[in-house]
Amino acid sequence: MSKLKFFTDTHIPKQVTTQLRNRQVNVIRCQDVGLEDADDDVLLAYAIDNGCAMLSLDDDFTKLHLHYSQSGNSHKGIFYGAMKQFQGQIGAIVTFCAMYTELIESGVGTLEDDIHNKLIYLRK
Repeated sequence: MSKLKFFTDTHIPKQVTTQLRNRQVNVIRCQDVGLEDADDDVLLAYAIDNGCAMLSLDDDFTKLHLHYSQSGNSHKGIFYGAMKQFQGQIGAIVTFCAMYTELIESGVGTLEDDIHNKLIYLRK
């Protein structure tokens, strides 16, 4: 069974990745791979190439999702929350991502049906 993995951009605080890793969630920060200054399309390409869902508070990823959908390209999922709503909301982001990870790992959902090519809005 495939596992949900996340790739974060610079808008996601390091504490989010620390807490997710403490919960055994697989997450890579763009800073971990030298992409902290990369454009959003490069970040999404890295996520796709590495089998990761993108995690961001940058609304440019909603536009990238639309572009990918309209052009017939695929991605591994984009988890998005509005910066003004989630800035400083570390616990809410961690809880949401951990919940999705648990649902996939328990078989309630699948990556292919519930994550891939989807824009998933973070909820508090």
